[in-house]
Amino acid sequence: MRQILRFALLFTTMGLIPLGAQQAEYEVEVAGQTYSATDNQPFTITSPQGEQFEIVIRRKETVEYNDNGIAFRYYSDMTFSTENDVGVITLTLDASESPLALIQIYSVPTTPDLIRKSLVEAFRNEFKSRQAEFLEESGREKIIQFNGVDCRGTVLEFYLARQRMQTEIYAFAKGASVIAVVLQHDMEDQELAEKYFSEIAATLR
Repeated sequence: MRQILRFALLFTTMGLIPLGAQQAEYEVEVAGQTYSATDNQPFTITSPQGEQFEIVIRRKETVEYNDNGIAFRYYSDMTFSTENDVGVITLTLDASESPLALIQIYSVPTTPDLIRKSLVEAFRNEFKSRQAEFLEESGREKIIQFNGVDCRGTVLEFYLARQRMQTEIYAFAKGASVIAVVLQHDMEDQELAEKYFSEIAATLR
């Protein structure tokens, strides 16, 4: 699933208006004249003064999230959504393939260890209910760095519907909050998952 691109661009007196985004097509209106545009394809527009300009529209490779006490960057071709619950904000980053990242911000009194253990149990029970077959190494610990700081997590590895999956669950304190991070992907998408997850991990603060 690809995220619908939304942005505003000013070029002298011209306004850029994005259209629907599956084909990454846009409509540019300048002084009452309309031009069609596509990602990375140059096109020429004429200013109200008669000057011609070659324009290229391209999607930013990464986007920054900075809200609710945390910040990180993620690839712009991931779909981003947010959900607010009592004491918990969940950010979901979904790629077109299997990689999926969840970032939860807990403002209720708790600890990273408690959140990590609770999430591991909840995910394990959910996968079991879906007839997942856990591998022998499932449940092992793993250290990851978020913005250069070590964080201990738990890795669940299992087969689900004949697909080998991996879910990593981490939690750490950030001020008065606890931040939980869940990274999940099909092992066939390992290289793609590393690309998406490394950007988030390297910049999460």
